[in-house]
Amino acid sequence: RRNFGVSVVKSDIRLDNRSVVPYNPKLIVKYQAHVNIEYCNKSNCIKYLFKYITKGVDRVTAALEVDDGEAVDEIKQYYDCRVIYKENSDLGSVLSRNEGKNTMFLAWMEANRCFSSGRLLTYAQFPSKFTYDSDDRPW
Repeated sequence: RRNFGVSVVKSDIRLDNRSVVPYNPKLIVKYQAHVNIEYCNKSNCIKYLFKYITKGVDRVTAALEVDDGEAVDEIKQYYDCRVIYKENSDLGSVLSRNEGKNTMFLAWMEANRCFSSGRLLTYAQFPSKFTYDSDDRPW
């Protein structure tokens, strides 16, 4: 706050208008935190506040380029790198490797069938009471 030249001495310390922190006791009690409050009585202040609140998020447009100036498509590279088997391996052997093994979700459903205490837990809460064995794939 601006110093208007008015000051007071409290405990041998000179305090002026810059030391005053506006507050609202009702809001402090309601939110259990300190909230700075200032009264705005000019229409241009209110217009500025609403413009600031409703302006939306900031955006950035960026591009990656290699040394020769060619643009890099990271999304295409990501999808190109997602391969579930090597080119020289047999697709049938890759698919049969996981045949008959439960996924974590299917193992969760099986655990709910076996353990009545797990039926009250959601899928997200389940790890708080049970441990998943990634080798044998049971809970």
